[in-house]
This record gives sequence, structure tokens and C-alpha cells, in this order.
Amino acid sequence: MNDAFEQEAEYHWLQLQSFHELYIEFSAELDLARALLRDSVNGPHTQTTCKLVYAHSVTLLETMISTSVNALVLRNRAFLLSIARQIESIQKGKKISLVEIAEHPRGVEGVILKALSEITFHNPDTIKTVLVAVIGEGMKDLDVSTFAPICRVRHDIVHRNGKTVENEPIKLTPEQVYEAMDAIDDLASDISRRIFDVLTKPAMASERAGG
Repeated sequence: MNDAFEQEAEYHWLQLQSFHELYIEFSAELDLARALLRDSVNGPHTQTTCKLVYAHSVTLLETMISTSVNALVLRNRAFLLSIARQIESIQKGKKISLVEIAEHPRGVEGVILKALSEITFHNPDTIKTVLVAVIGEGMKDLDVSTFAPICRVRHDIVHRNGKTVENEPIKLTPEQVYEAMDAIDDLASDISRRIFDVLTKPAMASERAGG
């Protein structure tokens, strides 16, 4: 019962989200991370702060994308149907059974949202695959190439305690972190704009209004 209550609270929260506000909040948090890094420059813990801010910046993007995708699916049946057609291939062949759908209080919608909650968005291929699956043409030419090397560094920081596969310690300068944050901000801005463009198309706007 507690799990069901928490799920419904999460669904209610997602329904209240503004896609415009999600980007504004992301941008504000990224600015705070920049300020934190500026305050640590020339201090005794600059290198540690560089790594923390670098990894945190990727997490901010991941959260914005994940929240946006889940809110789109929850609030619009067209997006739900789009992701439902491809969710098994996105999950690398994991099958969703009829029993699983029947047992979930929200049926297909609940099972899809559960599957999406298990996907991590700090991989550029995953980001594009899921966004294209949900939104379609509006995301097909999304460029995630600049995010790939950032993800690799983030992986080394988080999963190898800041070392490469060759066991070499990663050394980051504040300038490198700022550059990565700018690339992350550019990608977030592009994704947010594309979502807004899709939502403001006449057909989609009519469907959202119940037309």
C-alpha cells in the first residue's frame, strides 16, 4: 500500500510539471554548480570540487530529461502509445507480459512508466533513442555527439573513483568543467526547445486540450 501511495504521489507530481519550468530549474541549478566551482578555484579542494561538479552537472541533465519523458507519457496518450511500441527494444528485449499489465493498478501506463524509471539518461545513445521513441521526427536530428565524451568522464568519476580503465587518475581543470557544463546546457536547451515545439503544434495542442 505504501508503494502504491508513493507511486500515485509521483504521478501527481509529474502531472504538475511545466516543461518550460523544468529547463529553468535545470539552468538555475547549473548556475549554482558553476558558482560552487568558481568559489573553490585556487582552494585546497579544487580537484575534488571539479569532479563533483562535473558528475553533478550530468545528473542535472539526466533528471531534466527523465522527468520530461515521464511527464509527456503520463499526460498525453499519443506519447504513451509511441513509447509503448518501442519499449521492449529499448529495454534490450525484456518482455512485458499481459499479466504484468493486468496486475498494475494503472495498466499499460503504469508498466511503461515503471520501465522508464529503470532507464538511466547519462548515456547519449539512450537519451536520443528514448526521445525519438516518445516524440518522433522532432528529435531525430538531435545532436548528442558532444555529450558522449562527457559521459565517459562522468563514468570514470562515479564508477572508478576518478580513474580511467588504464588506472590513470583523471585531472580536471575548472576550464574543462566549464566547457562540459556549457555543452550540457546547450543540449538541455535544445531538448527543451524541441519538446516545446512539439507540444505547441496545432494537432498536439488540440489533443492536450481534449480536442
